[in-house]
Amino acid sequence: MQGLLKEIWNANRIPEDWKTAIICPMFKKGDPMDTSNYRGIALLDSCYKILSLALLRRLEVYSRDIIGNYQSGFLRTKSTSDHIFRIRQIMEKLYEFGKDFQMYFVDLRHTTT
Repeated sequence: MQGLLKEIWNANRIPEDWKTAIICPMFKKGDPMDTSNYRGIALLDSCYKILSLALLRRLEVYSRDIIGNYQSGFLRTKSTSDHIFRIRQIMEKLYEFGKDFQMYFVDLRHTTT
């Protein structure tokens, strides 16, 4: 396995059959007749998953110095809970000093086509 992955890495070319995924609709909740209540699960080649994970680990090391502290989502060592905690602290301090506080949220769920 290691030899195969090393060969693919050095050739800088992914096998064509690794680029194909089978999408299986998985029911989340609600009305089963509503297609928006399903999400797609991609079934991928196992070797491709291993290669992807190796690449992800390399990129994580590189990206630590690039991604600022303002980003907490989708990082292994942080979560969106970190931002929620910070916002809560800011709100408590502003309340303590009698200052107004406004927050705006944008739901980006349906912005892509």
